[in-house]
Amino acid sequence: MTLLHLLAVNYFGSGEAGGLVRSLLGQERPDWQLTLIDNSESAEETERLRALTTDPRVDVVRAPGNLGYFRAVAWFTAQRATDADWVAVCNVDLELAGPAFTARLGALDRPTSLLAPHIVALPSGRPQNPYMAQRPTARRMLFRRLVLSTRLSARAAQAVAARKRAIPTVQSEPAQQVYAPHGSFMLFPRAWSQVGGSFDHPPFLFGEEVTVGERARRLGLDVRYEPSLEVVHREHQATGQRSRRLFRAQREAAAHAHRLITGRVDEAGVSSARRGKSSAT
Repeated sequence: MTLLHLLAVNYFGSGEAGGLVRSLLGQERPDWQLTLIDNSESAEETERLRALTTDPRVDVVRAPGNLGYFRAVAWFTAQRATDADWVAVCNVDLELAGPAFTARLGALDRPTSLLAPHIVALPSGRPQNPYMAQRPTARRMLFRRLVLSTRLSARAAQAVAARKRAIPTVQSEPAQQVYAPHGSFMLFPRAWSQVGGSFDHPPFLFGEEVTVGERARRLGLDVRYEPSLEVVHREHQATGQRSRRLFRAQREAAAHAHRLITGRVDEAGVSSARRGKSSAT
């Protein structure tokens, strides 16, 4: 039986993925697996990932194209089931902080809770969890949707966010129930799939936190911030420089999150009107 199966989505991040692999190889508890899902559409990049280690617990799978973050995970889990106690969906530009991560995870008595570990973003040192402590309001999601509707306002918002990230903060939060974990590393219990949880997420990138928060809420599973589990994240290495495509992805994700919080669509993007017709037939 596997304790932890990490599904790490890669897009030309082989130079960063070595840290994740090394942190796993150094774990005190060895019952883990790592699947690197390669979105890069490059045979050379796939080979660079395979060259990171010969350990049989590490597997590299080429996606049929650049599927995006959660779409790549949904594609993989649709064709290959996992029997692990925990599934982590994560970026490749991070590593487990210390050799006791898996041992601490195995000692937790949270079999039906989604977990948000303590994530330290580098180089700022800012903690990324608790990320969404409360369910966002429709007004907040509308504001975000409007801000990200044009490239000019989106750039201004990103500049403000970058300045905030550059300010060092020391935060010591206790374990607590939250709405959603930071998307760079999410831990899903076996119960997630048993009660119908999935990784379907219509946007190409971004906004996974709201989809996960709403899906957990609908399924009756709680989400917990667990500071005893620590992760180091070299922030923004996974997405790289801001581009027109990333702007469109942010805009799409903000619109989806707003529709989701207001009940106009469900987590899979199905409209409320369509759901009503389906239930009536």
